[in-house]
Amino acid sequence: EVFLELIRDPLIRLVLLMGLFILFYNHGMNHWLPDLLRSYGMTPTEAGYWAAIPTLFGMVASLSLPRMATPDKRFAILLGLFICAAIATIMIWAASDLLLATGLVLQGMCRGAMTSISILLLIESGDGNTSHVGAASGLYFSVGEVGGVLGPMSMGALAHATGDFNASLYMMFGVACLLMLILFRLRAAQAQN
Repeated sequence: EVFLELIRDPLIRLVLLMGLFILFYNHGMNHWLPDLLRSYGMTPTEAGYWAAIPTLFGMVASLSLPRMATPDKRFAILLGLFICAAIATIMIWAASDLLLATGLVLQGMCRGAMTSISILLLIESGDGNTSHVGAASGLYFSVGEVGGVLGPMSMGALAHATGDFNASLYMMFGVACLLMLILFRLRAAQAQN
């Protein structure tokens, strides 16, 4: 009954959809990053060191950005993260050392904070019934992990079909843009309530 009640709320459905694409992006980029870097000519050791960059900056972002995401700043911070996610895919695709390093830093910052802040939006989107927070968070990750499986599968299938990661990175750029659209739709729906 609680899950059905949550799913009936259009705001919660939008946040769940956002969670699906956030984990699609995060898991796809995370799981294929070492192989992507090796496709640029790096040795496995070099690719491992470079792939650690997003993890390091992700830890910093996950500790700092959600604290700054007060209700009045949440939309702006999440929009900034989605824009950074889109820019990160382009910089990683460019593959030059400076752009690649910057793209990996941005990607790490995004992956460290997008999920946390979207869960804050989920909690805020409910009808104020705090007894459903646990169920809503569980529902978020249940839906999100569908994206968590589809992201790496899609990225790998595209890379296998095309012989490189260009199409996969274009797809992830599109996913980041789609997240921006969902966020704007969520903001419009919140304004109507």
